[in-house]
Amino acid sequence: MKALAITDHGVVQAFPEAYKTFGGKKGIPKDADLKIIYGMEAYLVDDTKNLVSGAICGNVRDEICVFQTVTTGQSPLQHEIIEIAAQKIRSGSLAEEFSTLVRPDQPIPFSIQTETGITDGMVASSPGLEEALRAFLDFAGDLPLVAYDADQEMNFILAACSRFGLPAPGKTYIDVPSVCRFLLPSLGRIRFHSLVRHMKVPCSDEMRAFPRAQSLALIWLKLLQEMETQEIESFAQLNEKGVLSVDRIRNLPYYHCILLAKNETGRRNLYTLVSESHLHYFKRRPRIPRSVLNAHREGLILGSACSAGELYAAILAHASDAEIARIVGYYDYLEIQPTGNNAYMLSDPKSGIHSEEDLREINRRIVRLGEQFDKPVCATCDVHFLNPEDWIYRAIIQAAEGFGPEAA
Repeated sequence: MKALAITDHGVVQAFPEAYKTFGGKKGIPKDADLKIIYGMEAYLVDDTKNLVSGAICGNVRDEICVFQTVTTGQSPLQHEIIEIAAQKIRSGSLAEEFSTLVRPDQPIPFSIQTETGITDGMVASSPGLEEALRAFLDFAGDLPLVAYDADQEMNFILAACSRFGLPAPGKTYIDVPSVCRFLLPSLGRIRFHSLVRHMKVPCSDEMRAFPRAQSLALIWLKLLQEMETQEIESFAQLNEKGVLSVDRIRNLPYYHCILLAKNETGRRNLYTLVSESHLHYFKRRPRIPRSVLNAHREGLILGSACSAGELYAAILAHASDAEIARIVGYYDYLEIQPTGNNAYMLSDPKSGIHSEEDLREINRRIVRLGEQFDKPVCATCDVHFLNPEDWIYRAIIQAAEGFGPEAA
């Protein structure tokens, strides 16, 4: 090999050892034809994304529609909606309700039936997706939409609207966990079950759409009280104050991102980013806000990283072409990895990955994106141990992080 890149997670602690080794003190002569590339696999958080998406207008106490769906997986193109429910809030109180099961085109996977309690028999006489979607659109109208994991929920709704040629609902949508990360920074990692318990609201069935929508509506009413305390009256104010919150940044979900220093300026900027991420934005991981990375990007080469990178995640979620183009445009090069590295997805029925061929097709799409946007595509590995017998240590660490044996 002509070069070796060091990309440890969140730190640059291997740099001195690498420099000494390359300097000839550990067996590699100084005139060896080997280049050390100093880099890091960063934890990137998007602090530039608004709490409120779409049309940023109106008062937070205006009438809204809280909605949730139940789907057979995470991919809007490969999986189906099997339940839609919504709860309106008007004048600070719960108003009209909406709920319908949806008859899917394919049988509901057994794992989803077990998880949700929704069986093929229950949906046999339910309306199909187009009829159910039209009913939901009539109910929601142009009201602001509030949901848990709003981006994912809207991906399914928008994909269905596109499929049937229907207008998209609402002009504004808000993600409840994102607002909670800003208003309630002490809440920590936000899962639905932990959120309802912390907010002390009832939920009769956390796997079904209508109980979730009602619980989220009650949570929204409590969040309105917190907004009143913080003198937030409009969606524009909510966005403005949320962007400035360090506590919100610490609680944002992160993506992997490769940073490589191409010169001395890049190395110094890399050190600055390491310091900022540990001193100001650390919470279980040293997070780097996109705004901070943008301010210190000179001299750095950005790679899209592995399946935990935002490009791979967007492809899995079947994001729009415009969103994919935006993400690709941000990076200097794209990455693909061996199918074995992402084989852990095969054991997750919600991932939308059913075979190694699906993983290969994602790699092919990334290559096509590189050609389309004139970005280099690098075939990279994901090395975590040198000797084969050391796999057991990697497996133990992964198990502690909640990964199965396929990820080791």
